[in-house]
Amino acid sequence: MLNSSFLSTYQNLHYSLSTRADGDFKKNIINETYYFKKRRVPKSRVVLAGTVHGSNVKIVNGISSPKIANVDGLITQMPSLFLGVSVADCLPVYFYDPIKKVCGIAHAGRKGLIRGILQTMVNAFRQACDVNPASLVVFIGPGIEACHYQVGEAVAKTLPSAFLRSNQRSHFADLKSFARFNLIEAGVPTHSIEVSDICTHCHPNLHSFRRDKTNPIQSMLALIGLYETF
Repeated sequence: MLNSSFLSTYQNLHYSLSTRADGDFKKNIINETYYFKKRRVPKSRVVLAGTVHGSNVKIVNGISSPKIANVDGLITQMPSLFLGVSVADCLPVYFYDPIKKVCGIAHAGRKGLIRGILQTMVNAFRQACDVNPASLVVFIGPGIEACHYQVGEAVAKTLPSAFLRSNQRSHFADLKSFARFNLIEAGVPTHSIEVSDICTHCHPNLHSFRRDKTNPIQSMLALIGLYETF
């Protein structure tokens, strides 16, 4: 399901996105345990972001808690530490610097993109980890596309017009193009950004809040981390 031609070239880098077939982690701990085991990810080495559609980013140097509240981005330099965000139409954005061996992940929805989550991620890589943005490889994963992301007039006014497809009656937001633009503005080279062509609303094996309207929300888990080499 999830395939990045960019990230797949790095043998020790793990990146993944769960699907409907993996079950609902919130309702069944067995599903979660099996998912991690299948991907050779120790559950005890997973740190999740308690996403809030904001722009806060946390550098993770160890595991003091399996979940960090009020952040939408996580970065680590530690091998065998896996970072995760939950998504259900919002974009999972995977970051890797193959020179410094630093990875990160962000939850980027409309509100987070407007608030600058991706620029904050790139700045955190640079300031906290001494990463040159030009060295970053970024994969914008599956998320809702403009074909199904209709927004009202009030929301449309909060978005740059370049990322709206509008007619006399409707506005449709292009979050992936907005995310790509923000990354370029933050210093990531155009040729280092890969964008998934998968729309969560269109794909029946992916959770989509807009399509399914479940309560509570059923979401997917996006993970990134480096396997330790011996």
